[in-house]
Amino acid sequence: MAWADANYQHKKEITIDHTLVEGDETDFPVLIKITDGDLTGCLANGHDIKFYESTETIQLKHERVEWNNATGYLIAYVKIPSLSSTVDTTIYMYYEYNAEGGDQADPTNVWDSDFIIVLHCNDADTQLTDSTSNGYDFPEVLNPDYRETGKIGYACYADNTWRQNNGDCWELNDNSFKTDFHNLSESTIEWWTACDQTATGTTGMLMSIKHDGGDDVRMVYEPDNPNGTGFLCDYDDGPVDYRVDDRVHTWAANEWHYGAAAQNNTDTDMEVYVDGDSVGVDNLVGTFSYNTADGLFTIASRHLAAYAAAYDGKLEEIRFSGIDREDNWIKTSYNTENDPSSFMSFGAEQNQSTAWTKDLSETLSLSESIEKEVELNKSDSLSLSESFGRQVDFERGLTESLSLSESIYQRLGRFFRFPLKHKIYKRYKYKLKNTEKGKYRKKDGKKYKYRVKKQE
Repeated sequence: MAWADANYQHKKEITIDHTLVEGDETDFPVLIKITDGDLTGCLANGHDIKFYESTETIQLKHERVEWNNATGYLIAYVKIPSLSSTVDTTIYMYYEYNAEGGDQADPTNVWDSDFIIVLHCNDADTQLTDSTSNGYDFPEVLNPDYRETGKIGYACYADNTWRQNNGDCWELNDNSFKTDFHNLSESTIEWWTACDQTATGTTGMLMSIKHDGGDDVRMVYEPDNPNGTGFLCDYDDGPVDYRVDDRVHTWAANEWHYGAAAQNNTDTDMEVYVDGDSVGVDNLVGTFSYNTADGLFTIASRHLAAYAAAYDGKLEEIRFSGIDREDNWIKTSYNTENDPSSFMSFGAEQNQSTAWTKDLSETLSLSESIEKEVELNKSDSLSLSESFGRQVDFERGLTESLSLSESIYQRLGRFFRFPLKHKIYKRYKYKLKNTEKGKYRKKDGKKYKYRVKKQE
């Protein structure tokens, strides 16, 4: 298959296991989480990583959440237009562009219009940043912690005394969010959390959206209910109270769990999910009044002036949608984030390379050497005794010329990496290869020719 972009040196096929996709989905954000040494040649900013669908003709939207080019560590979400539950879905990751070609990520368009808020909780300080185009960022209250070890990547941490007033939290107070919330007739909240507590007998507030009358949407964690540990989720606007209590588990402190709550006025119900599975539905006559909400959305505490019932623990991947997400969507979301290495597999690296011949007395432009492989067939300007055993770093602009005798510094039988610098370093290796037709002889009588080859 032809390469989607000839400027990219490598690609890998990614296969998504259909048995972990609970139902066919459209525009679904799948998690990519890998540490791959093959990616260490990419730019330090990660701009030269992108994704294509199976035909390699349509580039997919992706958000780069975390990236370290020293180790090839990548966390990203990729929007899959059509995700099948009956056959495996194939996509491609392209990486290592010849030069800075602009950031290939498109974060806000990964999340469809039904997502109102998406918080990865991987911020460095001061706030939790919304990845949707709505820009609903949550400023910190007091002094919460950031970049703690999370389930997927980094997590935020509300390090509070259980249920204290005036605890660490984050709060959104935005009239635009209030308007968006009032226009809803259904919604879904998702989160990952690891609670510090093991035994208190009282609840801590994971999230709260305030209503005028003091009632609210509440996601609660209780570590020591008489029946066990777990979530209590409550859509309460006074006349109607949708509540599902799933505090029946034996979770340990600092144990990560996925929770979700979906409410739908058409069906007059609320459903709660734990680790991807539905655990209960509250069916009541009546509807939830979204249009009475103040629009005050608080994380790790209740909305009251004293920020009561503070939560003590870590939080990650908090999402608020303006629709009632179906069971299949929620279970697949859990699957891709709970074990991304099982959810998808990566094929071997595929490389793009073209070979041609140059004389040593000629010059080779760096732009050529970035894309091609060179075979050297003359020894006019190269002394083997000088080039063997030496390692040289050089820096050249992409438009400059580099003599081949300068570019070849190597040690027999070993590989070296050399940085070429044009704003960003590129890495190459130079290989001395045994050949039947080489013109070069060492004392041992072996024949060699010289090959300049892109780092693989």
